[in-house]
Amino acid sequence: MPLAVVLLIEFLIFTTAVACQIYSGFITFAIVFALVALANRFIVIKWRMQP
Repeated sequence: MPLAVVLLIEFLIFTTAVACQIYSGFITFAIVFALVALANRFIVIKWRMQP
């Protein structure tokens, strides 16, 4: 799959997860989760770990 499609799907999945965590009251965890997910995606793209 093209990288743009993969990024869009991941964005939708992680945005939904963060929204559900915020709605459940886990605001701090949601922020940490979002930051870790973004850092992970940046590292994968930067180090070209995705085929």
